[in-house]
Amino acid sequence: MSEPMIIEAMPIFDGWAVKFQGTKSAYSTHDTKDEALKAAKTLAQSMVPSAVKIMKEDGTVETELDFEA
Repeated sequence: MSEPMIIEAMPIFDGWAVKFQGTKSAYSTHDTKDEALKAAKTLAQSMVPSAVKIMKEDGTVETELDFEA
């Protein structure tokens, strides 16, 4: 079984960003948390196995969602 792709949804100065864990650049940016979570979940579902980590402003994980085949 391959390692899951980790996708992070995190607050940024003017909204929310979705990015792959370990990268600096955002895959996409969004005005609201709900929009970012929808985008992150859609991306994760296309890359099974994967996980979405919803991050807090302090950099800790608020919630983690796993997507498996």
